Amino acid sequence: MLIRLWKYPGFFTKPIVQSFLFVRPFCQSSPNLNSVVQTITSLVQESYNQQQQQRAHFSFWPAFFKRNFPVEENSDLLTPEEAITVAASLANTDGSMVALGFFYWAIELPKFRHFMRFYLVLVMCLMKNGNSERANEVMHCMVRNFGEVGLLKEAVDMVFEMQNQGLVLSVHTLNCVLNVALEISWLDLAENVFDEMCKRGVSPNSCSFESMVVGYCRLKRVMEADRWLVAMLERGYLVDNATCTLVMDVFCETDCINRALWIFGTLCDIGDARNAYKLLKTGFESGFSADLVTYTVLISESCKRADLRQALAFLTKMVKSGIMPDVHVYTTLISAFCKENRMCESEKLFDDAFLKLGKLCSEKKVDIAAMFFDKLLEKTHNVDRVTLAAFMRACYDSNNYALVSNVSEKIIGQNGESGTE
Repeated sequence: MLIRLWKYPGFFTKPIVQSFLFVRPFCQSSPNLNSVVQTITSLVQESYNQQQQQRAHFSFWPAFFKRNFPVEENSDLLTPEEAITVAASLANTDGSMVALGFFYWAIELPKFRHFMRFYLVLVMCLMKNGNSERANEVMHCMVRNFGEVGLLKEAVDMVFEMQNQGLVLSVHTLNCVLNVALEISWLDLAENVFDEMCKRGVSPNSCSFESMVVGYCRLKRVMEADRWLVAMLERGYLVDNATCTLVMDVFCETDCINRALWIFGTLCDIGDARNAYKLLKTGFESGFSADLVTYTVLISESCKRADLRQALAFLTKMVKSGIMPDVHVYTTLISAFCKENRMCESEKLFDDAFLKLGKLCSEKKVDIAAMFFDKLLEKTHNVDRVTLAAFMRACYDSNNYALVSNVSEKIIGQNGESGTE
């Protein structure tokens, strides 16, 4: 089990604690600027003003500054400490957006990109400006940039320490941590960060759960993926198309068909039928082979939603696959069509069902025919003479006289009149 070192105050080393003591003065007042810092600061301010005059969106501003002040040609002008000074000065005098523009320019260079105190100073300054959203944005960058050089754990520790320093962490920041951890298959860290989210008052959203599902699916860890998917669906979160496709691929590939069907049913229950059927379509394309039980479930779910078009599509696919519908399929469909007052389709299904009953009788499959017959009689007493005679003859031939008596009682109407034609 991974130890959550950020929970222990003594974990942070003396240099890290000293870095916080050094950060605060930058954010409280503008430090004395040397000539290099003054020059860079002026260039940043000038570029920002030009961008503002052209009314360009902020997203173009870092590129605008880079064009006026190419990174490669000016990389040696600033030391990391001077870059910190520039960022702090801009945040104090010109505001958060100007400082961010310089920040995005600077982190293209490795000497700034992987210099933790550069991030911490800017976050503290943005917090001082009351700009928690942009402070979280800087945290995103730190997590991703440090993750790419194997320092994700250090970045995660600092994210939680910044919360201790007053930063209001957003769920997007912690989702970023989850995604980076899962991208490098650091599952223990992802699980612990998820737990820490809840403990620190940051409510996981659908993206949080989805990240965990996807992470485990990519590693073919079906049991864990299923556990997170269940937790996600129980909270009523919808699953997007890409995740549905991935889940069905993995579950079919690992022969977890029953779980895939459970997901289909759950998606239908929470009203996400579109993704439920997309998931099923993906399964068929992945080689998913349905049996009688599977088709019965699919048709039943479609009928529950009154999606009779889809139910008939499953029935057609079932028959084409060489699987004959049983009495449960027929009675489910007949009931659904009757509820929708679609009597023509209902009668056609009755006819099909009685044709099958006659075939069963001719093949002397009396027990199956009896079950079939019994279910149909729950829906109607109007059985034609030919079908009834075939059933009775099959019962007598197999010496099953009790079935004859039982069926006769059910066919007799409430007034003692025969229901035969």
